[in-house]
Amino acid sequence: MSSCWCILEDAKARKLKRYGVVANELEDVLDPHLNGIIDLIFDMERLLLEKPGGKSEKESIL
Repeated sequence: MSSCWCILEDAKARKLKRYGVVANELEDVLDPHLNGIIDLIFDMERLLLEKPGGKSEKESIL
């Protein structure tokens, strides 16, 4: 899942500028959608790490 996060971070407007000219408005349009997808990826990762009974691996240690 971390590789998906890295790819999405690199697709943000400020990073796209290294490939050439980027419209100033792109950050306002693109980045919020990318942030939403990144949040979903973190939620999916959390759910995948949960053990049956609703506790994550980290919580089950405590």
